[in-house]
Formats: sequence, C-alpha cells, structure tokens
Amino acid sequence: MFRKQNEEKESSLALHSAWKEPTQFKQLVLLSDEIHLAAIQSGSNTIQIWNIQSQQCICEMTPLWVVNAMALLKDGNLVIADDLGNIYQLKFDIQTQKLEILDIFNTMKNKSTAMTVLENGSLITGHQNGSITIWNLTAHKKIASFTAGRFEITALDTRLDGSLLVGSSTGKILIHDWMTTINLINGSSTIKCLIALPDNTIIYGDDKGFLNRWSIKEDMPFSLKISETAVLELISMPNGLIACSTIDGLQLFETSFIRNYVKTDAEIKKTVVPHLPETVTNLVADYVNTDLFKHPKQPHQKESVLTAFTSPKLHSA
Repeated sequence: MFRKQNEEKESSLALHSAWKEPTQFKQLVLLSDEIHLAAIQSGSNTIQIWNIQSQQCICEMTPLWVVNAMALLKDGNLVIADDLGNIYQLKFDIQTQKLEILDIFNTMKNKSTAMTVLENGSLITGHQNGSITIWNLTAHKKIASFTAGRFEITALDTRLDGSLLVGSSTGKILIHDWMTTINLINGSSTIKCLIALPDNTIIYGDDKGFLNRWSIKEDMPFSLKISETAVLELISMPNGLIACSTIDGLQLFETSFIRNYVKTDAEIKKTVVPHLPETVTNLVADYVNTDLFKHPKQPHQKESVLTAFTSPKLHSA
C-alpha cells in the first residue's frame, strides 16, 4: 500500500540515461580510474572490463567456477569469490588492457554470496548460512566471524562510521556496529543489492523490481518500480548518479532527490537484538577500532570523467 502512495507522491527520481545496448549485469564494480567497469553479465561466469565512455567490453576472463561476489580493494585491484569458496585477487592492467590473477586462496568451501571491503583493507564476506567473516587477504587468514541471522546474506556495504550494512534473503536490512546488531528494515522481498550514501541514506534494490530509499527522517522506505523483474545490481557513481542493472539493461538515475537534511544516527529509533558472543565482539571491535573508523572518510570529491553518461545522445526517449 505504501509503495503505491509513495510512487504517486514522489516521482522526481527520473531516468537520467541508459546504455545503448540493454546489457544485463549481475555484478558491477566501478574501478578506481572511474573510466572502467568490472562486470559479470546475467547467465554468464565471465568477468568483463568495460570502457564507460565507449560502452565497449575491452577484455574478459572466465574462472573455472561460478562467481558469486565481487568487490574493489583499496589498492585498486578486484577481489572475487567463486562457488567452491575460492577468493581471487585480480589486476586490470590499463596498458595491456588485460586481467591477470595476482593471488588465490581457498576458504574451506565457505561459499561467499556477498562481499565488501573495510577502510583498513580487510575483506568482509557474507554467506548462505547467515554468517559474516572478516579476512586478512595478505595473510590468507580469517580474523573473525559471527552470525547475522538465519538467512542468506545477499548484499553488504560499509557506512562512513565504519559500521556494516547487511542485506538478506528475507527482506531484512541490518546494521552491525561491531558491538550490537540493529534491525533497520523489515521488508518482504529479497534484498538483491544495496549501497550506503555519504549522508547515511540507504538505496537498495529487491527481487520485485523496486528501487528503494531509506533515510533517518522517513518512517518507511520510499519505493519506485523500475523493472518487472529484480534489480540485479546497484553502484554509486561519483557524479551524483546511481547505476541500476535490470532486465532492461544498465540505467542511471539522479540521486539529487535524496540530497536533503537527515537526522543524526543518535536520533534513529533503534531495535537492538541480542549482542554477538562476547569473545567475537571483543575481537572484532578491537580489530576495527582504529583511527580509520574514528575519522570517517569524506565523500568522494574527485571530478568525474563519466562524460558518456551525461551525453544527450544516451538519454532514453
């Protein structure tokens, strides 16, 4: 009911542009040069590197097993996880325009279904059984793990305060601040993807084709139907756009509609569920409680070179 009301109430989330070809991506990562996208198409296991300006695939690599998750490391390299629990580090060489494997290690068949990277470079993986693991990639070592709930972890992202945003197969979105678990959103559709914006607004896509926004000032998420099928992937672009992958291809939407005043985190009405086990809580809290988390990073200020996305010839009719 609230979805219909919100769709009528707020229609300012206008389609900004779309790719010329309706390519469906199940995984997307914007590389640090902001010119290239790492992508995996739906129904494919091939990792591709796309030039954003030309909208052309310039190289690709096909691992032996199905890739379930992908993220960008702080050094600019890619990290992916496959069906057998292997974690790969990949480098895209701009000069040769090729992908190469830098490192690989096995996590003992602990299949990852989502991943993100902490500000200190540690990898966070979510799993089918509801567990979350922190990895030291250099040492191939598990730092800690804990259970988020009885559901599959379907999406992960980090917030500016260092806390972890968790999307699930049951429609729940949780925040882990490394001491407590906060049940933020109770939805009814599987969360397929999510991103945390610098003002703590959360944008997420679900398996019903809705693009959703949640902010502290709103009682419930605002939702906009953008596809008849699932929103497969979301990534935040540095020029104020959000890229959404659906069955209709890659589309870009303005984020200016969410650039408004929001309350502080302290003003959120929180529902706190039982704490993590004390031994895990202490270990994780000690590990992430560094200066990197005490002084949140600033929003991306680098001038974007995504000129192709703002070119009038790419705008949908």
